[in-house]
Amino acid sequence: MNLLEIENLNVTLGNKQIIKSISISLTRDRNLLISGKTGSGKTTLFKAILKMIPASFDKFIIFGKDYSEINHNEIGINTCFSFQEPETSFTEITVIDELNSVLKDDQLINPFIETFNFKKFIQMNPFKLSQAEKRILSLCGIFDSNKKLFLLDEPTSDLDPINQKKILEILKNTSTPKLIFSHDKFLLKSNLGTVLSLE
Repeated sequence: MNLLEIENLNVTLGNKQIIKSISISLTRDRNLLISGKTGSGKTTLFKAILKMIPASFDKFIIFGKDYSEINHNEIGINTCFSFQEPETSFTEITVIDELNSVLKDDQLINPFIETFNFKKFIQMNPFKLSQAEKRILSLCGIFDSNKKLFLLDEPTSDLDPINQKKILEILKNTSTPKLIFSHDKFLLKSNLGTVLSLE
């Protein structure tokens, strides 16, 4: 059974159709990278999968359940997700509290802190981090291999080449299926998974 299966998905916001008849499938042993220029519908599709915006479709199965039978919270519990605007996901007032909220285990938190040299930031308000630091913090969930799906919107945006390579290495060494939305050529050419263009 596919982890995610979507047939003929359409999204209309206001009077504008953003996504028209998109079909994708993701198995438990596959990674899929969705490419496309700005405005092509990548982030809209990302939000539709998370049930953040309404969509119509012929078929939509996620985690073995029909889209109508699964709620937003259940998708969130089983998914590591990172938004294009990284601070969107922050809920805590310090970095260490954010890490505890997402990872909940020092055996996951400590490797993150060491990998990205975050010790000096742990008592900071996450909203006061630089854009690159916010991006990295928003991706801390990729250290949790118990998630059923990594759903990442522009995960290498704002990052310097060193941290881009660190993120890519972690993603390549994690067996969790990944659905990644990006226009970053570095990521799209990394052989991380199959590339599907929305253009």
